[in-house]
Amino acid sequence: MVVISGLGLMISGGTFSSFIGGLVTIVLGAAFTRIWCEILIVIFKIHENIRKVADK
Repeated sequence: MVVISGLGLMISGGTFSSFIGGLVTIVLGAAFTRIWCEILIVIFKIHENIRKVADK
């Protein structure tokens, strides 16, 4: 979705600034998506460990 929206921004604007904005959207969007997924993994691991402690 990030790549598609970035490409759409690059194509639809028609100017150099919209092209750069599309590139920035692709790069930063991919980075933020990765960070968000890593945070979710950490939260689920914490939940799993808390459940193990509670069961003991």
